[in-house]
Amino acid sequence: MNETRIPNKIIGISGILAPLIGFTFIVLALSQVTWFSWTENWLSDLGGEEGSTDIWTTHGTPSILFNIGLIMAGILGIIFALGLLDRWRSGRGKGGERLKIGAILLVLDATCLMFVGIFPLSLFEYHAVFAFTFFMLIPVSLLFIGTGLRLRGDDRSSGVLTLGIIGTLLFMVLGAPPPWGQNAILELLLAFVMFVFMIWVGLQLLGCCRK
Repeated sequence: MNETRIPNKIIGISGILAPLIGFTFIVLALSQVTWFSWTENWLSDLGGEEGSTDIWTTHGTPSILFNIGLIMAGILGIIFALGLLDRWRSGRGKGGERLKIGAILLVLDATCLMFVGIFPLSLFEYHAVFAFTFFMLIPVSLLFIGTGLRLRGDDRSSGVLTLGIIGTLLFMVLGAPPPWGQNAILELLLAFVMFVFMIWVGLQLLGCCRK
């Protein structure tokens, strides 16, 4: 078994703080606006507006809060995902390759979240690519990790696979025409799936809950 270079404490704290900071800053941004609709807007509308020349401050404070929150959550998510990759980097053993691929996809997913904040909706061409990839990689990464754990006989596989399946269904509905798809509610629910995984694993690494 490879020795982990990144301490469990760092990985665990990063995994817990990333979603907490991300959601907190979204709530703070929402508290500053009255025009936002959960069924008619994307979450990204808080961070900018397509064609706006005020790239990072389109809506003033709400845009700044939203974009900074995503950048911070993305950076912490990268640390968390790199920690998991560090643990599974050898790819050896049953399910090892799938765990390694899943961790790599997690790194990419967190990186995309960071770039969603760096390139807000005002920079639509870039933003759209990173936002789409972020949401797409949520279920894909979880399914790889879940199947890897299942091959290892790990009891946690059922929970991770369930999150992956829920994420897949949400991603499919997200792309559907309104009023069922393409709204902030589905975006938040899909992000919440990943954040549940991160907090769950983070707490386990800190020894706060049973593995």
